[in-house]
Amino acid sequence: MLSIIPPRLALIIIAARERVGPAPAAARDRLLELIGACGPTEVAELVALAWIGRGDFDAANFETALRQARKLLGARPVEYLAEMRDLADYLERALRVLGYRVEEFQILPA
Repeated sequence: MLSIIPPRLALIIIAARERVGPAPAAARDRLLELIGACGPTEVAELVALAWIGRGDFDAANFETALRQARKLLGARPVEYLAEMRDLADYLERALRVLGYRVEEFQILPA
């Protein structure tokens, strides 16, 4: 069970999608702000989800990915995540393979 709440995760996914749009610098700043507002557990979950979505770990190894992600907490994980070009796709893919309905995490941008 993820501790990051669906609305926050949805906003992060939206900001990550916007980062490859017409105003990438502003979107990157927003993404940094959103991820930076997360607690250490949530940031570790985001890193683990990104790794699963990217194919570095499979769903069965979520806890292993999470343990590895916690080791990154002193190594600027917020910036690490914000620099992932396909972060939104990775997060959505990971949610699907972990059995979540991605629609539960989607909200319309303001």
